[in-house]
Order: sequence, then structure tokens, then C-alpha cells
Amino acid sequence: MFELPFERLGGLNRSEGAMKSRPFMIALFSLLLASAVLNAYLLMRGSDPESIPAAQRQTEPPTQPIVPEKVIPRQVPSAASVPGSTSRDSAGAQSCDSRLSEVRAELDKAQRQIDLHLPPNARFDTGSPDPRSADRLRPELQRVFDTDGGTLHWAVECRSQVCRLHLIAEMGAERDWLAKLQGDDSIRRMSTGMSFQSGAPTNDPITGQALFEEEAYVRLGPEHEDTRSGLDIGRQLVERFRSSDAVRACTNGFQIVGTLDARIVVEEAGRFSYRFGGTLGTTTAGRCIAERLQEMASTVVLPNLTQGGMVFATFRSPPD
Repeated sequence: MFELPFERLGGLNRSEGAMKSRPFMIALFSLLLASAVLNAYLLMRGSDPESIPAAQRQTEPPTQPIVPEKVIPRQVPSAASVPGSTSRDSAGAQSCDSRLSEVRAELDKAQRQIDLHLPPNARFDTGSPDPRSADRLRPELQRVFDTDGGTLHWAVECRSQVCRLHLIAEMGAERDWLAKLQGDDSIRRMSTGMSFQSGAPTNDPITGQALFEEEAYVRLGPEHEDTRSGLDIGRQLVERFRSSDAVRACTNGFQIVGTLDARIVVEEAGRFSYRFGGTLGTTTAGRCIAERLQEMASTVVLPNLTQGGMVFATFRSPPD
């Protein structure tokens, strides 16, 4: 135990001051000792990096040497470096290509429909020269027209599978060639349609003979394809059915007398439709004939049809 010197204060002598200040001095000494121990502890803890609070370590920037800052250009990520962007772009491109193909197909289909219903003379006027079509049609025209003794003069020119016939006939015989052209099976099979223009009278510039000048248009189908019309298919079906024994079988050997009238439509889409009537129309025999006809039609292999057709036929019991 040690003592600290004190001066006399306010009339107190030395012994009285020492006795009354001893508890205070003990408390002060204890406080100083605790403060010293605490400071030593904090000093030792501050030297340990792990003892620094995380918040303080994050907020205090690290000490870096002062060097000139190097500017690094900002790299823009490409589509290939971003998987999500790549997949979206690829899907978008595929969707666009698919839609473009669909639109082109729709345009091609619409163009075919326009060509199908476009008047032949308009298609001829806007078409390009087509000598191959002329070579296909010319031999058939020679076979049909050159049987009149040379009274019919004709020429053919084709553009984009549409052929224009220029015909000059004697006055009074101007329409004789029309029935020959429309009734020829070979020309009908290779063509998809015909149209005829009203003609006009004229004269031979040398002899003065009265003539009649006309024009016709024949639209040809694709080469090497059977493009028979629905009319051809219907006619062939009727002829084949007449040669069968269906009417005999349905009328018990022609013992049931009457007629079955039939309207047969061959649609361009390759379907048959029917209407029946006549004296046998509502009878068992008539229904039997109609069913036999439809069964036979279901076995017909339809080629590419460029136009439909309608056929009327009468089946008699007994036959004429």
C-alpha cells in the first residue's frame, strides 16, 4: 500500500484528508486498472484481421498502389454468348421461314386459281411464246381440219400453254369446224378448256370470195399427263355401265318395264354426285340400278381433272 501526498483543503488537516480520501483512491485505482486491462485487450484484438467486423471490412476500401488507370473497352455480349437470346432468335427465324413458305404456297395456289378462271384470250395476250405447245396441238388440228377438201384455212400460235386458232372458212360453213374440234377425244384429253370468239365477214383480197374469219382458244394441260375432263369420265362410266348386265339383273331379266334417268356429275375435286328419276326412280328395281351404278363409279381411278363435267343418261328396261 502506498500513499499520495495531499495539500490541506478547507481547514482539514493531513490526517483527516487521508482517512476520508482512502475509499475514493481505491475506487479510482480500480477504475484505472480496469481501463488499462481493457485497452490492452483491444490493442491485441485489433491486430487480428479476423477480429475486424465484416461490415467494417466491406466498407473500408483496400489500399491499392497509385498507378495510372487502364481503360478497358466494354465488351458487348454477342447473340452466341447468350443462350436464351440464341434460342429465341433461332425459333423466331424458323417461325418466319415457316410462315414465308405458307404464304408462298398460298400465293401459288391463288395464282393457279386466277389462271384457271382467266379468259383464254387474256392469258394468251399476257403469255410468253410457247412453240412446244404449238407442236403438240398442230398434228391433231391437221387430222381434224384437213378432211374438208381444203376449204378451211387455219393457223395456230401458242403462248403459255394457250393456243389461238385463226380460221377462215367459206361463208355459210363457218361453224362446221366447231363441232369437229369439240367432239374430238384426243384434243379434249390434252386440253383443259376451249373458248370461241365471235367472227366477222371478210373477202378474199384476190378473188373477192365471201369468207368468214373467226378465232378460237384452246388451253392445253401439262404435257405427258392425262388431263381428261369430268365429261370424258362420265361418258366412259355410262358406256361401261350399259355394257354390263346390271339393268337386266335389277329388272329380273327386263320383266320390269320402265326407265331410270340419271344425272351424273364428276366434280373437279374427283367426286361423283348423282340425281335419279324416271318411271323406275322410286321402285326397288330403280334403286338397284342406281346402287349398281354408284358401285361401279367407286372403282374408277380418276386422273388429274382440270374441269368437271355433267352427263345425263337414261337406262331402259327392256333396252331399245
